[in-house]
Amino acid sequence: MIGRCLINLYLNAIYAVSGSAEKTIKTEIKMQNKRIVLSVEDNGTGVQKEIQNKIFLPFFTTRSGGSGIGLTLSKSIIEAHKGYLNYKPLEQGSRFEIWFID
Repeated sequence: MIGRCLINLYLNAIYAVSGSAEKTIKTEIKMQNKRIVLSVEDNGTGVQKEIQNKIFLPFFTTRSGGSGIGLTLSKSIIEAHKGYLNYKPLEQGSRFEIWFID
C-alpha cells in the first residue's frame, strides 16, 4: 500500500515537471526527530497558494481528466500506517513528506 502512495507522488511530480526545461525529481529518506521521513520533491509548477489547503480533499483536482483521488488515497494509506503525509511549497516546485511515526 505504501508503494501505491509513492507511485501517486511520483506521477504527480512527473506531471508537475512536464513543462519544465530542466526536470528534477528527488527522493530523500532521513531520520528527523527520531522518525523516518521520506520526501518526494520536484522543480515543477508547484501548487498555487490559494488551493494548497484543498489538495488532500477527495475529488479535488487541477488536471483535465484527473480523478482527484491520488493524494486523498495516499494520505489515507499513510495514516493507516500511523504516519502522516504533508505538503511543503518550495521556491520552485513542491515537496511531499511522509512521516512514519512509532
